Amino acid sequence: MSQEDYYQDVREHHLEPLWTIGDWFLSNEPLRVYRPYQWHWSDVYPRLMAAADHMVPGQGGARRVLVYAHPDLTQTLGTTHTLNVAMQMILPGEEAPAHRHTPLAIRFIITGQGASTTVNGERMAMGSGDFLVTPRWAWHDHRHEGEGPMVWMDGLDIPLTRWMGGMFVEPYSASMQEESVPSQQSAKVFGTAGIYPKVSEDFKTANGSLMVYPWEATRKALEAVREVALNPFDGAIVEYRNPRSGGPVLPSLGATMQSLQPRETTKTHRHTSSVAYYVFRGEGCTDIDGQMYDWSQGDVIVIPPWHWHRHRNMSSTQEALLFAINDEPVMQNLGLYREEGLPSERDAD
Repeated sequence: MSQEDYYQDVREHHLEPLWTIGDWFLSNEPLRVYRPYQWHWSDVYPRLMAAADHMVPGQGGARRVLVYAHPDLTQTLGTTHTLNVAMQMILPGEEAPAHRHTPLAIRFIITGQGASTTVNGERMAMGSGDFLVTPRWAWHDHRHEGEGPMVWMDGLDIPLTRWMGGMFVEPYSASMQEESVPSQQSAKVFGTAGIYPKVSEDFKTANGSLMVYPWEATRKALEAVREVALNPFDGAIVEYRNPRSGGPVLPSLGATMQSLQPRETTKTHRHTSSVAYYVFRGEGCTDIDGQMYDWSQGDVIVIPPWHWHRHRNMSSTQEALLFAINDEPVMQNLGLYREEGLPSERDAD
């Protein structure tokens, strides 16, 4: 049998000779499947507001959401290969009906007041800068009893969950949940780091850890970190963590908030986790593999794995704040997380 006939024969039996594949199968470094990408708030916000003319939560859909769908990931509607980032908006008097799903979710509140989310019967207020979590398979709904639009950023591990064959969604038996525990219960029980009540064995919480991380606490942590522990690649940065375990805030989703002082420029690094940044305050630019991405408040920027990047605050007077979600917990748990600084910058130190 000739070599050509041999290759044809094995492929007809859905086999592949590894020695013919080259770098595609066992690459020296992670392959670049999709590119960095940016969405400008000036494009997103008016279209999110216009969505109110076309959709009401609970009528033709459960949520009024616009997904940041990366043009290189059209088959999954992913923002990265593992994460979905989206903007959700709810108007006064509206209710987003209760459901639960296997993908994990986070909420970072952008603007508005008077809205709340209920998770497993625990109702929690939502305010600008607050960070909320929705564990896997937890009942949750949203309602707005205040004034003006309420807007927040959603982050879910939908592409990862679908790829792993674990996608399930279930509607609640009624439109909205009844409050079954005191409002803000998790904040009262777990909200003071390192100090928790010593309760009897029959004491039960609706959710086993902290569900809401208030902006005031995040701001205080950022100010404290800046005094003692700057990160050369991210400036003053804090990570949202599970206060009971000390681990990531959710098993497959990491989240951070970082502060860049006026004219501050970080050093360059790269890592095997993907990350989506939301510009909470300020203006600046991010250098990704030598290409500059100018950003201002409300913009979203995606950095795929293993891309060199650094940030710069372009203002001479105002702080810049970057909220981010990432899939680092997955990579850490699988033993695949790797990070390195740019060699030329290390040599210069």
